[in-house]
Amino acid sequence: MNNIDYDQLSNDIFKEQNKVRTNPKSYIVKLEKLLKYFKKNNLYIPGEIPIETYEGIQGINEAIEFLKNQNPIKPLKYSLELCKSCKDHAKDIGIKGLSSHEGSDGKGVNERIEKYSDWDGAIAENLSFCMKFAENIIMDIIINDGSKEKAQRENLFNPNFSYGGIGCDSHKTFKICVVFNYAKELYKLGELPLISENDCFEEKNLESNKPKNPFQVEDPNAPDDTESIEIKMIKKIIQGKEVNIKRTIYLLKNGKKHIIDIENSNI
Repeated sequence: MNNIDYDQLSNDIFKEQNKVRTNPKSYIVKLEKLLKYFKKNNLYIPGEIPIETYEGIQGINEAIEFLKNQNPIKPLKYSLELCKSCKDHAKDIGIKGLSSHEGSDGKGVNERIEKYSDWDGAIAENLSFCMKFAENIIMDIIINDGSKEKAQRENLFNPNFSYGGIGCDSHKTFKICVVFNYAKELYKLGELPLISENDCFEEKNLESNKPKNPFQVEDPNAPDDTESIEIKMIKKIIQGKEVNIKRTIYLLKNGKKHIIDIENSNI
């Protein structure tokens, strides 16, 4: 596995992901070919590590039926920032032999993404292990063996996601791991500043000798050049779970907006 070009593999997977999103039926024949590589519930794909599956041939047939009824959807836009968050997680869980969406530091996909970009709407993450060829990795996500909800397949074919990223690395237990990240909306860091409930500007404003503007009297988080404030109650989706958000939008004198999202608000 040490001779794998992980960056090239990531690019290949991204291309295959968009192929199947835009033409789901193109993968039916690929899945049909897998049927001949089964011995009981064990899958022996040439060039790959043998895998013991939960669903066996039934899982392949179910995936084929799904693709027959799946409509084409838009391709994902490539995001370097999402690729970086994927690579971070792949390296982290790979070295330690983990297989979860939670990193060794306890952080989730939202925190990893927010290291490189701001996001809005919804985000999600897929994981794949053992496979080293792009087409097989995509088939692994489509089959989503052993999952009743087929959440990874749902992420792959979610028409609401506009951006995607891939990251691969070696894995202590499974030889290789692949991380997929998805986002509905992405912004450069600072264009949609996200801070937690405890990270506000109150202390900075108190220390400042500048007189407060009328908005700062009621809201210590308001920037000095605030012209108006709008508050919205919204929901964001992380890994399929809705999170309540109180969004405060500060319109500044230069026409720009300063946005603060506070998660888990009582709304």
